[in-house]
Amino acid sequence: MDIISDYLSHLQVPQYHNIPFELKSGRQNVIWIPEERGDKVAKTPFNARALAESKKYFKASATDKRSWSTFPQAVKAYEENKNIVGGIGCVLTCGKMQIDLDHSINRETQELHPAAREILAMFNTNRELSPGDGVHIFPKAHLPEGAKNVYYYKGIKVEIYDTGRYTTITGIPVPGFPHIPELRDQQSEVNALVELLSSWENENTGVCVCVCGSEHQGGQCVCQQALARDVAQQEKRHKPLRKSSQANQVQQPQAVGPKIREEDLPQGDQLVLDKARSARNAATFVDLWYGGDPKGRNDLHAADWDLILLLLYWTSDSPNHDTSRQVERIFQASHRYRPGKTDRPTAKSGRYTYLQMSIYNARCKRYGVPLALPDPEDPQPPQPGGGQPIPKGKRQAEEPKTRSRSSYQVIRYAYDWMKRDFDQVQWNAGLYALAEQAKLDTATHFEEGGRQLRVTALPPGTGKSHAFGELCDDMNLAVIVPRHELIASVPGYKKQRHIKTASEHNCSSHEHHHRIAALGYNTLPVHQDHDQPCDYLLQYKEQGSAMYQIAHSETCYIGEHDGIIIDEWNLPDWLHEKTYSVERLAKAAHQFAVEAPASRFLVAWQATLTDLAHEYGPGSYQGRTVLDLLNKHLWKNGRETLDQILGTLEHDYHAYDDHPWPASIDAGSELPEVLLPHIYYAALKELARWQRGSQDYNSCIRVVVEKKQALLYITTTRAINATSKEGVRHAIALADATAHKGILANWYGAEVEVKRLAQDPPPHMKHIHLAERCAKKSMQAKHGRDQAGTIRKLKYFLKRFDPTGEKARSGKIGIITYMGNEEAIRLALDIPEGRTGHFWAMRGSNLLEACEILLIVGTPTLAPETMYRLARTVYRDDPQPIIEGSGKDEVERHRYLDYRVQELSDYLTSAELTQCAHRHRPLRYDGRLTISLCDSDLDYLPVTHFVSQMPRLTEDGEDAAEIKEAEDYARLDQARRQLEAQGIPLGVHRLGRAAGLKTDTAGRYLKEWRAAQAEAEQQAHPPTHQHQCSHTVPETAMMDNNSNVGYENTSVSSELPPSAPRGRPGTATTPPECEQPCIRCGHVDDWVKDPSGQTWLCSCYYWWYEHPERRGPQQVAMFG
Repeated sequence: MDIISDYLSHLQVPQYHNIPFELKSGRQNVIWIPEERGDKVAKTPFNARALAESKKYFKASATDKRSWSTFPQAVKAYEENKNIVGGIGCVLTCGKMQIDLDHSINRETQELHPAAREILAMFNTNRELSPGDGVHIFPKAHLPEGAKNVYYYKGIKVEIYDTGRYTTITGIPVPGFPHIPELRDQQSEVNALVELLSSWENENTGVCVCVCGSEHQGGQCVCQQALARDVAQQEKRHKPLRKSSQANQVQQPQAVGPKIREEDLPQGDQLVLDKARSARNAATFVDLWYGGDPKGRNDLHAADWDLILLLLYWTSDSPNHDTSRQVERIFQASHRYRPGKTDRPTAKSGRYTYLQMSIYNARCKRYGVPLALPDPEDPQPPQPGGGQPIPKGKRQAEEPKTRSRSSYQVIRYAYDWMKRDFDQVQWNAGLYALAEQAKLDTATHFEEGGRQLRVTALPPGTGKSHAFGELCDDMNLAVIVPRHELIASVPGYKKQRHIKTASEHNCSSHEHHHRIAALGYNTLPVHQDHDQPCDYLLQYKEQGSAMYQIAHSETCYIGEHDGIIIDEWNLPDWLHEKTYSVERLAKAAHQFAVEAPASRFLVAWQATLTDLAHEYGPGSYQGRTVLDLLNKHLWKNGRETLDQILGTLEHDYHAYDDHPWPASIDAGSELPEVLLPHIYYAALKELARWQRGSQDYNSCIRVVVEKKQALLYITTTRAINATSKEGVRHAIALADATAHKGILANWYGAEVEVKRLAQDPPPHMKHIHLAERCAKKSMQAKHGRDQAGTIRKLKYFLKRFDPTGEKARSGKIGIITYMGNEEAIRLALDIPEGRTGHFWAMRGSNLLEACEILLIVGTPTLAPETMYRLARTVYRDDPQPIIEGSGKDEVERHRYLDYRVQELSDYLTSAELTQCAHRHRPLRYDGRLTISLCDSDLDYLPVTHFVSQMPRLTEDGEDAAEIKEAEDYARLDQARRQLEAQGIPLGVHRLGRAAGLKTDTAGRYLKEWRAAQAEAEQQAHPPTHQHQCSHTVPETAMMDNNSNVGYENTSVSSELPPSAPRGRPGTATTPPECEQPCIRCGHVDDWVKDPSGQTWLCSCYYWWYEHPERRGPQQVAMFG
């Protein structure tokens, strides 16, 4: 075993749950890899994000924020590369300080150095063991002025850093000192420590109490001399580092860093990057993006070329649609950007940079034809985050003066399926064939008796449920559905046997049935006591396929069928949580004798909850913390441990029978609640993990304390009883449109087989996506601003796609949003009743199938506490415990610190949105429109219109810019009529002054009005032949550009009348279109007739006419 491998084998596993939030929030984490440097091992920081996403190694720097990552990215990179990565680190920023007591633990005896104990006792903040033989202290403080970074104190080295460094973090508590899970303000303690260390060095007596036990040599022990040599070596930062066996595999980043921060790119550019990173060749793109070369050519230019080609593809570049500017901007945000090379002018022309010429050559190579070079002087849109801000006083002078009519911006996408012809009959046949394929695969799975869980991922609305219903006609199957409404909406399910709950229609004792079922008892004795079997009992004795609900999955009736189908699977429905209070536990304990094991077990649980409520304080406690306290009370009360009492309860039927028969079925008798079996089984399942060691684990048992009240929560995975009474285990098939193989495998507890069947949308389907989170909290805030803003946006979209409101009135528009918001939005949009729904309740529903437009508003997410509960249950067998907490990523979105929780949250959100977006069946009917205002992807429903910017809207959803322009045009139209009535020639400046508006608005109006007049005249008097021309400008004037008023040229003959510059000549009513603007006023489209009405003149002619005192020689000769 080499040095590095031996070093890694002795490292302890980090305890993420003990790491303070301040050290794992935001983007400040790195990973470190041990490297061999002479006779010691160094901890070199590396970029965790690059390793997690592209499996490439790039070194990180404590002074370069671009090389830092989030804590979940660091955890993922470490967990997937433990054979190389040593651990996780954090960069010291924002007032965080590290005090490193190096070599303060004896490796053999694990004894803490007395000097280290002395320093640890000075601080009341987070502290932990380092990966080696040292101790870290993390206070909130700054290094005092004049203080050093390295001191020696009684035989140990003390390092103090508050900036420009990174530190390793382990979360392993220091033995003998209480664990403090936060960084506290300790500035005064740091000042005292620096003063102590400085005074000791100045008054050093040479007395050594070092744990190395060596003798003095020259006033220092051997340990101190070795430490001094280490410091001297570390100060030689300019010396190249030697690489270890692992570092030989590391690619050194060639780029110095992006010119533009990725988070500062426009939203359209970020969408391009998101699409590239989610493609099948995402690994290649990410590798190139971070400066690597997946082909290993050691050629920077070839790798640059490959990245440019990928960017051209993802920006939808074509010979007629040049995206060079966008590709250039995105490239400058990559880690391939090199200022000395990328921005260097080329030797040939000097007008274009290396990057611009590379993009141009890539386009020519891509299309096989020479293309025109774009003008490098063309103004580019301002680069985000780049350049100097425009001073407030100069902003109007330096920014473009032209105003956009509307700030509405949308990116349209083109797909191959948009070019296809559509025939509804043939389309339905294709969907039917897809559902038949799913039906055939499921039937084969049942016939072969497959042991794995078979999952079919089929788009919603393709008819899979109906196909499963037809399969029930051929086989004896049990179909488990989440709700009764799903059965009623699927024709194939309607004709099957429907297992219903007890009610007045099928049982006279239905109230008694529900009462004892709520207490946890078996209800069969209630129905057997009838004189005649009730219909509720008889429905279970019938033969053939049957429809069940999720609550029936654990019953014996499911296993009597030849196969089991789970339709519309939804993870939260299959993770059941039960809640117990101290009062309920005490009531359950009273049914047993005081000395009975069951009573002692329940009483210990009461004491545990009471201690957590009064001594531990508010919060959530789970796993080891709860069971350790439970074991303490069991030993205190009865001198028995947790494993002993669980072994005793194993023989008590009160503990192992979770559905016992009631002692009496008399309606008037009082029955105790069945609690013991559920708590017993929950503790028994976690006993082995609790006994395994001191590390925490993912537990399904948690206690929540609020307001001095403690509640016990136990989450269990609903089992599927697929075994018959004869012991035959039947196959299980599951249908889930958004199946996630990893999450399904963790939930099921075994490997699963997933088969995906895809279907392209119809050619005229539209999906308009506005990437806004529309969070529930903000939408339901009391001020109502966010909800009002969302309603304005919805009105804006509906005015475009339903301008008359006919679709809304006829019930062709539906909306799905949060519960509690749908009614307010429905009333504001005039949508009829029955055309709304809310998240988490629309799965499998056909209520909105008739809608042609469906509005999806909001991003459905579960509460953080619920997400932690689900994650612990799903990853219950994962040795790494779930990390609680959240932070913000690069784009200021709230993200969970644990990547597993975030992955689970993203999956649940995307799955729910996908199910909701398909309620109007956009894959079945052509021309359906989906408008989504959310922050997640919708499976099987590609975006056709991505709204990158919304305009400023009025309360009625109108574009404020368009309204303002209409009002301005009305004023200009009125001013034009007044000028014409007075016989005053029209001009931009004159028209603008008459209407009281800016010149650019008047010019735009005048140009459009003249174009409309010309078009009307052309329609009224069509030309007799192609070359007919009715202009009255003399031919000699058209040949001379310099004969215009406003073009100062003294060589012009005074006898030539002023006329328009070279270009298309004017007609009797239409002014000419000129190539050259007037040098005085700068206009090319502001022409008026001369007083005789025969010649077109620049409008400034009248200015010279009205100001004779300002005329020059040319104008004097012109006006005589």
